Amino acid sequence: MLGLGTAVGTSSRRAWRDARDLLRDQRGRLALGFLLLLVSRLAGLALPASSQFLIDEVITRRRVALLTPLAARSSPPRWSRP
Repeated sequence: MLGLGTAVGTSSRRAWRDARDLLRDQRGRLALGFLLLLVSRLAGLALPASSQFLIDEVITRRRVALLTPLAARSSPPRWSRP
């Protein structure tokens, strides 16, 4: 080929070793970031779940009394508003 066989293999192994060392050193921060990502994804499911409940229970079954608790749970807390 181009005569770079051993040089490319050596630098590739070194790059993987450096990446592994970096990941090992920062695993606490990576775990925290993964946990926050998971919480964010789960929180993103709250609005679709409340919409489904609204359609299934309140509108279809005409249970209007459930509208107030649903609105209270779906709205953000007062302290998060600017």
